[in-house]
Amino acid sequence: MTIYERALEFVPDGATIGLGSGRAAWAFVRLLGERVRAGAVRVRGVPTSDETARLATECGVPLVELRDAGELAVTVDGAD
Repeated sequence: MTIYERALEFVPDGATIGLGSGRAAWAFVRLLGERVRAGAVRVRGVPTSDETARLATECGVPLVELRDAGELAVTVDGAD
């Protein structure tokens, strides 16, 4: 199991989550997008950068502005 797959275990269905920046976070966003497109999880993401927002949109992850997000269930970011 990759660290990205492990991180998905912390994402509850229907949650709003923070989407970080950097290689590790972007790998997570790609994997999350696969799960969203497959209907395995419903989430809304709050991106930390324009690049993360573009990637999430390309991957099919719905986005919301932080001011409209309410409480974040989890934020996934990398150490890079």
